[in-house]
Amino acid sequence: MGLKALLEEWIVDKSSNSLWGGLILTLTIAGTSAGAIYVDETATTGAKNGTSWADAYIYLQDALAEATTEPDEIRVARGTYKPDQDSANPTGSKQRTATFQLISGVEIYGGFPAGGGQWQGRDPNAYLTILTGDLNGDDGPDFTNNQDNSYHVVTATGTSATAVLDGFMITAGNADAVSGTDSYGGGIYNDSGNAVIANCKIAGNRAALRGGGMYNDGSSAKVTICTFSGNLSGSLGGAIYNLLSDGTVISKCTFAANSTCDGGGGIYNYWTNSTITNCTFLGNTAQAGFGPSGGAVLNEAYSYPVLTNCRFTGNQADFGGAICSYDSDPCVLSCTLAGNSADNGGGMYGYESSPTITNCIFWANIDGGINDEEAQIYVYTGTPVVAYSCIQGLDAFAGSGNIDDNPLFVCDPNNGGDGWGDDPCTPGVDEADNDDYGDLRLSIPGSPCVDSGSNAAVPADTADLDDDGNTAEQIPWDLDGNERIIDGNGNTTATVDMGAFEFARANIVRWPAQFTFFVSRGGFESGPQSLYISNSGAGQLNWEITCGCNWMSADPNSGSSTADPDEVFLNTNTSNLTWGSYSCQLTISSSDAVNSPQTVRVDLHIIKGDFDADGDVDLGDFGVFALAWLTAQGEGGYNPVCDIAEPSNDFIDEADLAEFAENWLGGT
Repeated sequence: MGLKALLEEWIVDKSSNSLWGGLILTLTIAGTSAGAIYVDETATTGAKNGTSWADAYIYLQDALAEATTEPDEIRVARGTYKPDQDSANPTGSKQRTATFQLISGVEIYGGFPAGGGQWQGRDPNAYLTILTGDLNGDDGPDFTNNQDNSYHVVTATGTSATAVLDGFMITAGNADAVSGTDSYGGGIYNDSGNAVIANCKIAGNRAALRGGGMYNDGSSAKVTICTFSGNLSGSLGGAIYNLLSDGTVISKCTFAANSTCDGGGGIYNYWTNSTITNCTFLGNTAQAGFGPSGGAVLNEAYSYPVLTNCRFTGNQADFGGAICSYDSDPCVLSCTLAGNSADNGGGMYGYESSPTITNCIFWANIDGGINDEEAQIYVYTGTPVVAYSCIQGLDAFAGSGNIDDNPLFVCDPNNGGDGWGDDPCTPGVDEADNDDYGDLRLSIPGSPCVDSGSNAAVPADTADLDDDGNTAEQIPWDLDGNERIIDGNGNTTATVDMGAFEFARANIVRWPAQFTFFVSRGGFESGPQSLYISNSGAGQLNWEITCGCNWMSADPNSGSSTADPDEVFLNTNTSNLTWGSYSCQLTISSSDAVNSPQTVRVDLHIIKGDFDADGDVDLGDFGVFALAWLTAQGEGGYNPVCDIAEPSNDFIDEADLAEFAENWLGGT
């Protein structure tokens, strides 16, 4: 699967990790909310005072101006909003310093339909809400004609964690000054701010020096469920630049096709202990030429970031195709690095670096055309600690639970033989068209990486992935949002897998777990009952039912389930049975399921006189018998279930009455 297809999959529907779907930060508010300020660029009528959708502001800057004196919530309808426009400047001031300044205590939400709507109908993917720095609306491709764009589309400087920006596309910022702050952070500029940036697409922004997509200095920002794509920095941090920003948490984000002319195509950390969790890095590049680079992540100057549950594929650099560290000691846990390339250290490169690497997979990374151990991890100087990891060409790192067996991905990454991404030297050909970033989930229970990690090395949930407020617990999820520590190989012991993805095992759910059938006479069935089978785990559940007796059948007796329950009809065949009680066990089996097999108990009671099949011989049954009294087969009213005397004579008479009387008020 290529980069474009992968991005479309994540943006539109990433299952439990949908960019705009189930993980959107929600409020229990519907429709018009008292205290909220409304913005809708299509609101050509009304008072334009922001008090309702009908009277919405046209310009976001007007809403921010009001909120500066009365902290509030701002709801913004789909459309394109420019930072130089307000009611005083409806055509724009054309001032490049214009920016959307976030405010402590103010939460700004995009993704409402034009004309407004209720909170439940908010969908930033369907109702694209764009904050753009293209003040003249005349940008060309590849950052051309953008010399008049805003330096910073959004500014988060000086904010607390109560400042929230959620559900926007941030694009066309151009911090192209020769030096100083206006050469940093084309999309978002953040100096000493702790804002929350959630459910946003930060795309197509540029900075001359630092942080094409976002610049953080002395900050503890929280960036979650965002996509950074196509951002460019002339020096460091194509997507994000972090300087002295301990406490910065980046989670559930995708970094794709960002680039820098120096180091850190995706993220650059300088003297920063950031937390990077459940993130994906695809096709990012750093073209330093010489010195520190890092296609996806570059760490410098005593940075100690923790990267957990992250995937790196198709990233390129001179040093460290995926990760490069100079005078820094990253902690890399439960990550998968595959298909990255560099001149030195295709997966990871370190200089004066002592990284800790545990529960990871380094596979098919290329160093100068070679994929030996040094192509996976190359530490020039330093003392790396590597344990419980799968490393192609394992040599110096042998021992400590490390292996070099093929991890058996669902689909290996493949650059088509012409390198990752598009080569700018061949303008008539798009080499990225044949890029396949693969599927790095573990394909079968027999993968050597299943249940081969160390549970003790699973770190704390600093990013609070499950939003339960408990950051001391171990990380509960893998990169897909599935349970992080499970029994993947069926040995009854839950052990974490190597890599970013836990082997996705199905889980059999069946209900009810017990059935009871009542029959008044062998050969006369009481009708089918329904058994339901579903999969509460991951992947697909292929199930099969076997019956432990010859008087019970299941229709269908096999099937496949992902989420919706399958209905199975249970039928009895009592033609060869006499009166009495019987039990049978049904077994539901699946090689896909972690809890296979599961059983269902079926009890059968054949009771003389229980004509209404309720388990008792009572007045209800007497009513049935009375209607059939003194009738013969073929006559109106005849009911064969009432012919209970032996041998049967196809006539309801005194012999049947005697049997009925004998069982009167009897039952199970």
